[in-house]
Amino acid sequence: MSANADCNSYTSWQHVMGKRSISGLKVEELILGTGPEALKGKTVTVQAVGTLNKGEMFLSTYAYGTPWKFKAGGHKAYAGLAKGVLGMRVGGKRRIRISPHLGFRDQSMPANELFKIPVPANSVLIFEIDLLSVEDL
Repeated sequence: MSANADCNSYTSWQHVMGKRSISGLKVEELILGTGPEALKGKTVTVQAVGTLNKGEMFLSTYAYGTPWKFKAGGHKAYAGLAKGVLGMRVGGKRRIRISPHLGFRDQSMPANELFKIPVPANSVLIFEIDLLSVEDL
């Protein structure tokens, strides 16, 4: 898409720019997908690797063995992750940097079967997301 593309739509703007920021999020397109688009309210399936701001990996759905499913733009998944996938297309990959107020806020998360290491309160979270599918569930 050229720089002269119609930038009135959300997806056109992000494809032209490659990076975008909304309050608390920094999104970087690593691979542009060509499949169905993750629109608000659609159920998305993703593989994800989560790291803390200093690079320590705290989560990998690849290692866990099961991709995540959640509503794009919804509130049940981490708010930053749910907002960060909006406009993504199946086959795409993004790096999403999430400020604490859209992540775990002032809560720490203990290491468990999902989190490899404890996540301190007020952590900046960085996810690399591969969008596998978009459904109308």
